[in-house]
Formats: sequence, structure tokens, C-alpha cells
Amino acid sequence: MKRMAYHLLAILIWGMAASAVKAQILLTASATPIEEYAAVELQRYYYQLSGRLLSIDHEEVPDRKTEFVLTRLDHPLVKSWRDKGVLPLKSMPGEQGYVIRTVKEKGRELVVIAGVDANGLLYGVYGLLEDHLGMRFYMNGDVYPDKKEVQTRMPLIQDERTPTVAIRGFLPWTNFPQSATIYSWDDWRYIIDQAARMRMNFIMIHNYNGFCGHNELFHNFEYKGHLSRGWMPTIKTGHGWGCPGWNINEYLFGASEVYDDYDFGADYGLHNETLTNGQIKEKGATIFRKVIAYAHLRGVKIGLGLDIDVVLPEYQSEPDNKDLIKVQVAEIAREYPELDYLLCFQSEGQKNEAFYARWRRVFDGFYEEMKRKSPFTRIAVSGWGLTAESVNSLPEDVICAPISYYSAAFEPGSVYGNREYWGCPWLERDFNSSEYYYPYNVDLSETIRAFGDASANMNGFYALTWRLADAISPKMWYISKAPWYNHEVLDSSEKVYRDFALANYGENAVDAITDIIDQNEPFATDFGECQETPGFNQMVHTYPLMNLYSMTFGGKNGKDVEIKATGYAEKKGTKNAPCDEGGECVGYIMADDWLQYPAVDFSNSPERMSIRIASASSGGVATVYLDRLEGPVIARFEVKNTEGWQSWKSLTVPVKGLKGVHTLYVRFQPFNVIAKAGKLADKQLKTIDSCMAVTSDVLQQLRLSRLRARIHGAACHIALNTDFENYQWNDLPGKMDEWARSFLYRIEDISSYGNIMSTQNRFVKQNYVEKINQLRKQQRVQAPSHIIAKGTLEGAQISWRNEELAVSSFVVCRNGEEIDTLASDVNCYQDKFHGAASYTVYAVDIEGHKSPLGIPADCLAGSADREAPVIVINSPLTSIMEGTPLHIRFSVVENRLPEFVSGIFHYRRTGEKVWKKIPFKHRTRGVFTLTLPASEITRQGIEYYISVSDSDNVFCYPGSAPARNHTVVVTEVPGDDKPEVPMIKPICGKRMFWSRVPNVEMYRIYRSRTPNFKIGADTFVTFVAGNTQSFADNGFDFDGTSLKGTYYYCVTSVSFWDHESEASEIIQIDY
Repeated sequence: MKRMAYHLLAILIWGMAASAVKAQILLTASATPIEEYAAVELQRYYYQLSGRLLSIDHEEVPDRKTEFVLTRLDHPLVKSWRDKGVLPLKSMPGEQGYVIRTVKEKGRELVVIAGVDANGLLYGVYGLLEDHLGMRFYMNGDVYPDKKEVQTRMPLIQDERTPTVAIRGFLPWTNFPQSATIYSWDDWRYIIDQAARMRMNFIMIHNYNGFCGHNELFHNFEYKGHLSRGWMPTIKTGHGWGCPGWNINEYLFGASEVYDDYDFGADYGLHNETLTNGQIKEKGATIFRKVIAYAHLRGVKIGLGLDIDVVLPEYQSEPDNKDLIKVQVAEIAREYPELDYLLCFQSEGQKNEAFYARWRRVFDGFYEEMKRKSPFTRIAVSGWGLTAESVNSLPEDVICAPISYYSAAFEPGSVYGNREYWGCPWLERDFNSSEYYYPYNVDLSETIRAFGDASANMNGFYALTWRLADAISPKMWYISKAPWYNHEVLDSSEKVYRDFALANYGENAVDAITDIIDQNEPFATDFGECQETPGFNQMVHTYPLMNLYSMTFGGKNGKDVEIKATGYAEKKGTKNAPCDEGGECVGYIMADDWLQYPAVDFSNSPERMSIRIASASSGGVATVYLDRLEGPVIARFEVKNTEGWQSWKSLTVPVKGLKGVHTLYVRFQPFNVIAKAGKLADKQLKTIDSCMAVTSDVLQQLRLSRLRARIHGAACHIALNTDFENYQWNDLPGKMDEWARSFLYRIEDISSYGNIMSTQNRFVKQNYVEKINQLRKQQRVQAPSHIIAKGTLEGAQISWRNEELAVSSFVVCRNGEEIDTLASDVNCYQDKFHGAASYTVYAVDIEGHKSPLGIPADCLAGSADREAPVIVINSPLTSIMEGTPLHIRFSVVENRLPEFVSGIFHYRRTGEKVWKKIPFKHRTRGVFTLTLPASEITRQGIEYYISVSDSDNVFCYPGSAPARNHTVVVTEVPGDDKPEVPMIKPICGKRMFWSRVPNVEMYRIYRSRTPNFKIGADTFVTFVAGNTQSFADNGFDFDGTSLKGTYYYCVTSVSFWDHESEASEIIQIDY
């Protein structure tokens, strides 16, 4: 199987043993930081591809050692080559464009990468790697070519590219745990680096300040002495769109093991309980300031989106208050002087003339103040679809950048005249779709069609999403690549998904897997994160099925009888909507809606019936009844996706025996997708299993296993839809265990943690635990709860919670047999056994009555465990600032207790042969951490891998290690020195204080149970902003239990670019 036509298949792999430096990357002198980074990136990836570590030299002309020349197109060397005919160009690329060309110089071949500007040079490096050396870049990491062919020379390359739009990026919508809501500083750095590798240059963050009670932390302000309290959704708080909060320690099916603190969320949103409103505000602003600055180091621009017409009621002011607007703009200008774009949203909801008039007053105030206070920040207008009327009278320099109206497609932009326009499709939707599986009803084919229809004024292409990886990965790849290629290269979803399947799963799997992931994954539920949690027994079909424009009856006798769909007399559900074919159609047709048409004259004895329909969803069935609902069926139409709500098609079926005047009913139902989807899921799981059986590539196996977990999760959900309502006590956990754990086995980025939070806080808490509580009401003696079985070297440890007040003893059972009786104060048992085991416990009360068996827990006990730990490491940093340490954290999904798990960090200077080793420290639950001191990281950078053992089984991250490893390069930022050590002041109660250190961006707080501890990722608690000089802990340890006894704390000061002081003196606090 070959890759697509724009790939050159001569892949450069010389074997992975590092060779002596005999070649170089020549970066022309006076390079900018972005150009320096481009050279480092080429060096990093070329080494991983070939095992050859090239030097980076700064000269004006190449010599005999040069293999690559990195420069600008306006450099004299390029001009000289063009004049001599060495580097002929058909035309000069435009902004951000580049040229990659194999040239002959002094009798030898070398590769020239020349950018129109610094960003163009960086994109040229990534273009070489991806388009010519077989790499792929995604938000969940890099994929190297699976073929390793020895080559002694570069392929002949003639590549000139300019992106068709200047702005390319994404909007990871904040509010839900699958998105930017939970990004911490390290996540942001990783995501920005990956965005640049994907040749994207824009990230927008939308900040709520009042909607559904959310007051997010990247924009806040004080008005008339009042400053609202900002917060970000966490596991403990939940969010305002129907997701309740919960306690991590109540999580079931092993889900809590992957979290490293008492709560989970963004680092600037945790440990804020004892901070003032102002201190919380500055904590969020600190991170966003760093995000903007770091993005600029990679050529990425940052936009801040605000619903400018929404203000929290507690401010007691209308949003069009000029003084209030001045305060907000002044805050933006002060906190974010380097902000690239401010996007002024028209808030979500119904709109009328009064709405638009007020919004315009607010916008005019923002526009005028921003021009005065922050003139270099460009202004754009956005919202959930925009009307031309509300945009056309805006100042000419205002960009029109609406997110599409809940669709995977978007407007061409011509409706806004010649104004600069950015198209923004949805990659997934927060209602009538799914953040758990494939984003049902939001198909890539719609986005591709809309991009092909883009108008000339479209200068930006960005996408709204929550997840960045998982089922969204191929879509994100398309968003990043479509502007770089001719449309026909990626003009179908099949081409995009095929490329993804080939890169990720290999030649043997490409056909079979493409058929699965190309908009064909089994439907489980269209529940979206902004909806209330449905019961498993509730068939979830809340998305529109189709639009209906007309019906026509044709026959031999007389003219056709045409009925406009909007001519109904009665109806259930539906709404009329504008139609591109003229007039109105019947839209918003949901499951079980119907329309009634009285007095239809069939004197023409029709022989056929046609309907004019459109659908952007999975479609459904339109059944036509005679005289009454559920009456005689005269026609049945199966309506499939037509690739748009206004993409109209005609369907025709034969009819017979119609005479006289009758009433017609048209009833709409979804396809029997649950029954069909269950069979489809089973078929696809078998297909994936067969693909896994024929590949020996460890990384392809891992990626296939994650895909399998997604399809298996959907299959379990389908089964729960059918069976959960009928579960009785002895049926538990049923499919819930498998379903919940499926999310643990597909963690591949930070958003994956958010899906675990959502499934636990919603379906496990609100459906499963609620069912348990209801069934417990039938128990005379309460069965033990929270039975957990974890493997040991000699067997298993079983733990449980008592729920019976009058308990006298517990009986432990294995595989249906009683194995021991324990006293009432015991809640843990060590079993010696080797084999697959299902454990349960029952209680006996003081009268000798037995409880039902507790819900069982399965375990591979003792030597039966032959499964290696699953290593979960999200947002692995690929770049750090010179002089700063590297903090690494991983979690394990593992059958055995954490005490039997260990991790080793193997590292070396890039290109060296000898590995160094450092053990990880256990932080909490299944989480292990390590801090590599800055002294161990040279300017050359490092490569590393992690080996994790459960005492018998070993697995490595990355899976290709030690042949191909993870690398970290160093970025130099001058003028950012190591700050002074904070001076500790006397504590007051349990609050610590310290002196202010000049030129400090934040302070980090560390905690340990032992004095004289070392600071590091294992003892890090939180940070506070540079304007804060005190901190009181919130009373919870990392495992969520209350702080009791003596704890020791220290504080460090941290510069803007993460240079950290030595630790302060130790502070002792007793709880």
C-alpha cells in the first residue's frame, strides 16, 4: 500500500545506532529564535529517523560537510543560487510559504529549506519531515514511518508551498473537562509545540464570564470595588451544563488511579480554596500570559474570545455601561499586552433587534477602547453563526470569524462581502453528538465540502472542538493540512482517514481500519456534554433526523399532486425553517415526530411517491400512513445523510391502490441503530483483533488497542442501553465495569482524562451508583461495597467498605467458594492464589443473617498476571527552557497494587551511547513522578525512555524504545535569570508567609511528611501568582484524605520562563 501522491516513499533510515558527526545543518547567520528552533527540530527528527546526529553551524555558505541549508528566501546565498540557475523558482511563495529543493553545489547534493519568513522556514522543516520523509504529526504525538529502508542519499525534492489561508488553528472550547478547561502549563507548552509541527499558527480560547455561572480565569476585572470569584470546572465541582461534582475517591472500576491529587483540573484552578478573589484572578492571568509568550516563540498567535454582552449579575451593571467596558479593556491591555486577537462574541441564544442593538453598543465601546489601549491587538467578531446585517456595518478592519451554526460545515464567507473572513467548522458538538466516541452527526465530509466552496475573502480556517485527539485526530490533521495542499489531494473523508490509518496502523490494516473510522463507527448514544445525563435505558436520539421540503404523487391519470411539507394541519414536534430551494421546509424533525395532511385527493391514481429531503445527520425513516397514525402504510423512505441540511435530494418509491380523498400522516423514526450498531461493533472488534494479530510493530499494536477500546466502549454502551434497566443485584456490575475501564485503556492525551471524569461523574454516579442505592433498599443485611481486588506477587489483596451497622463478620469468596471469615473490624484480606479470580465478600449481622454477595471484582492473582502495565503519560514535553529542570509524571493502569510497580527513567545526552538511570518516586495512587535537574540537561538536549515493571512484566514508553526514544530540546531565552530565594516569615495559624521577591512570576509550594525533603514533582502542591505572599493549605493530601499530623512545607520563587530559586527554609505545620 502506497501513501498518497504527495509523499515521496524513499524514507531515510540508516539504522538507529548514533554515528559520529560527519555532516551538518547550516543555518545562515543572524537567525531569529524561530529559525534557530527550526534547525533544532530538523536535527532532533533527523536523528530519530536516521540515527545520525547532525551538527548545527552558523555560516553564510555551505561547505563539504553540509547536508541541509536552512535560510530565508531573501538571503544573498539564495539570490546567488537563483541567478546561477542552481535554485530556479517558478514563483515566489507567499507569506509563511517555503521552498524545499535538492540542489547540486560543488559537486554534491544538499537540501535547501528556504522560508519567505521565519515561520515559513519552520514550516518548511515540518513539510520536509511530513511530506517527504514519511512522518505524521498529531495532537497526541508524532508517528514515525514504519518502514525502515537503508538509503545513502536524499530523494530528489522540488516542493514550493504557500498556505491558502494565513490563519490555521483551533478553538478548544473551555467549559468541559475534555478540553482547555483542564490544560495546565505543561499541557499548553506541549499543545503549542504540536500545533506548530502541524503547521498551524492560531489558538483561540473562549472565556466565559457568567454563562451557566461559569467565571473562567483568563479574564476577570474589578468594578466599583467588586471582583468576582473565578473558577474552573474540576472533578470536585463538576460544571454548569448538567455534570455534577464528585469525590475522586468514590470513583469506581480503577478510574481514580490515574489522578495525582485530591481533585483534577487545570493547575491554576486547583488548591484555590484559601486564596482571595484577586489572588485567583492573577493565578489564571499568569498562565495565560505565559501561554501567549510561549506561543510567539513557535510562531503561533493567540486569540481571546469573550461574550462581551454578558456580565455577572453581581456587578450590578449592564454590559453596555461605558465605564464597565473601559475597566474590562484596561484589564485586558494591562494583563495581556502581547495578545494577538480579541474576538468579540455575540452571546449564545435567541436574538432580536434589541439584542443586536445592545451588542453593537458594547462592541463599539470595546473597539474604541482597544484601539486606544491595545492598538496592536486585532479585533474580530464571532458567535454561533452571524448575520450579515450585524457584521456589514462594522469597521472595515474587523475580522468576521464566526463559529458555524452548530455544523461541521461553514459559510463560504461571501455573504460578508470583501471583509476578511475565517471559517470555523465544528469537529464535534456538545449536544446530539458525542465527546465519548466518534462525534456522531458531525462528519468530516461536510467540513471538506465547505472548505472546497470557500470564497476569496476567507483568510482563516480554524475549528471548534473539545477533544484534540482520539476520534478527533484525523479531523485535526485535515484542518492543519488542507490549506497546504491542492484541494483534490484531500477532497474526501476517505482519503483523510486512509492516510491516518496507514500512518497509525500500518499497511496490513489500512483497508480494514479505514472502513471503520471513516464515519462508520457504531452508534452508542448522541449524548453530548452540555446535556443532562440520560439513563442508559433512555434511547438517546435527540438529534434532528432530516428536513422535509415537499411530497409528490405521480400517476397515469392527471397531473402530479404536490404537497408542500409546511402545509400540514397538525403536527408533533418539528419547526419550520428557511429553505435554499425557496420558501420554508419542515425542519428540526426528531424521533417520533409526525405531520398530518388532511383531504389529499388521489383521483390521479398515483403509482409513485417522491419526497424532497435533506439531512446532515444519520438520517432515519419516514413512514407514510393512510387516515390515521399506525394506519395502513402506503410508503416508507429510508433517508441517509445527504451531507448537509440544505443539500436536497429526491427519493421515490412505488405506491398502489390509492383512490379518493384521504388524510395522510408522515411519521419519522431513526434507523434501528442500536440493534444494527451492536452487530457492527462486534464485527469491527473482530476486524481490529485480526489486524492486531498480524502486526509485530509495538506502536501499531498500541494504537490498535486504543481504537479497540473505543469501539469496545461503544459496544458496552449499546449493551447497557438494552439491558441496564433490567439489571438486578446479582447482575452487577454487568457491562459497567468493561465500559468504564474502556476509557482507561484509550488515554492518549490530556482530554482523555476529561472523558474519564465525565463518565464517572455522570453515568457511574448518576446511573450506576443510583441503581445500587435503589437495589440496596431490598436488602435486609447490607452487602459490602467498593470491593476492589488488586494483584500481588503471591495472590491478591481484596478490600471493601462495610455498609451494615449490625455486622458481626465478613466472608471472603473466590470464584464462588468461601475462603475465609474475618472479624467485623477488618476491611482488607491477603489471598495466596495463582490464577484468574473473581472475588466477592458478604456480611453477616449479629443475628446470623447473611447479606447478598457484594458486587464482585476480578483480578489476575499472583503468577497469572502476565500483562505489562499500561503507561499513561500525557503532554510529554518536547522542549524546555535552558537552565530549567524537566518534570515528568506518568500513571499506570495496572492489575497489581502500586507497591509492586516501579519506574526507571533512562536518559542520555542526544547522540551519546551510555544511558543513565534514575528511579521514579511514587506520588499517590497509580502516579509516579521524577524531576531531572537542569544540571543534567545540556544545550544538546536529551533523549529518554521510561521502563515500568510490576515486578514480573515490563513495558516501555515510548513503545519503540530503546531503538527510538522521546527527545527533549532546549530553548534559550536570554535575560531570564534565576530568582532569589523567598524569605520565610512567621506563620499565623496554618498560613505561611514569605517576603516578596522582585521580578518573579509565581511561587511554588511544596509539601512532605519528612523534614529536609527535596523539592520535585513528587512533593509539588501548587503555585500562586507573583503578587501573592502567603498560602494556607486546603486540608487535603494528594490522595484526597485529610491532612493529619505534622507536614513540612517550603516555597520557591519562579521567573517568567520557569527558572526556579533554591528552596526556602522548611516550615512545619501540625494538623
